[in-house]
Amino acid sequence: MVSWEAWTTRYGADSSLVGRSVTLDGAPWTIIGVLPPGLRIDRTTAAPAFWVPALQDTYDIPERRNRSYRTVARLAPGATFAAATQEAAAIVRSVSGDTTVSTRVEQWQHDQGRDARGPLLLLLAAAGKSALVPFSGWLPRAMEGPTPSSAVFYGAISVHLGAFLLLRVSPILDTSIWLSVAVTALGLLTAMFGTLAGVLWSS
Repeated sequence: MVSWEAWTTRYGADSSLVGRSVTLDGAPWTIIGVLPPGLRIDRTTAAPAFWVPALQDTYDIPERRNRSYRTVARLAPGATFAAATQEAAAIVRSVSGDTTVSTRVEQWQHDQGRDARGPLLLLLAAAGKSALVPFSGWLPRAMEGPTPSSAVFYGAISVHLGAFLLLRVSPILDTSIWLSVAVTALGLLTAMFGTLAGVLWSS
């Protein structure tokens, strides 16, 4: 299978590409189709140009009880997720010999969104700790403490902990384009708010 990106850039969206042969790592492969745009296992790396079947070599074949492989497929016309789940479970049970094993079939977009919930909570925690808009209401009141050390503590230490958290979890945030956009938007809004506050604040 050829990625949409490779089909449009490398092959000029040639509709006659299906059926041609391509050599990868010295082995010939027949192109059987073009994948939807943006399809990838995760969002931390660029989409691969070609997708080939797994387990082609002897050393790649895992034990039957290995659960570390995921399958990407398209439902046949008229098929339901419930029917696909039952059929996948029947195949796995037949191959493994374990009648208690189960499978799960999920919609690709739903699965990607589910994986982003954890990073989203980390982003909200970092935004609150860094006093980013709209979570910045606590910072002015906190810096009105009875001693100058309050301003030093919250300004130089507490606020920077949120930014440090964002740096540490940036590989996790990169798994979703929407989380990356959210981080950029929060930073821009906070910078604009800080600029306006510095210009308009009389004291």
